[in-house]
Amino acid sequence: MCFSPEGKFLAAGCNDGFVRFFCPSAGPKELLSHRTEGNLFDVAWCRVADKLAYTTGGNKIGVMHLKRM
Repeated sequence: MCFSPEGKFLAAGCNDGFVRFFCPSAGPKELLSHRTEGNLFDVAWCRVADKLAYTTGGNKIGVMHLKRM
């Protein structure tokens, strides 16, 4: 899991291959989810852009462009 640079959102990489996004101040409600390939190992938010990087169990690295979602 990781927080967005401003601390407003939380991204969670899940074993089912989804990255799920939450707004902790609004409660536990899921805002958005995005399917990836394989189990997620790690997620990291870019500090200067609306991007989220992730790694999967299939030895893949991906980048989500969040403004497009």
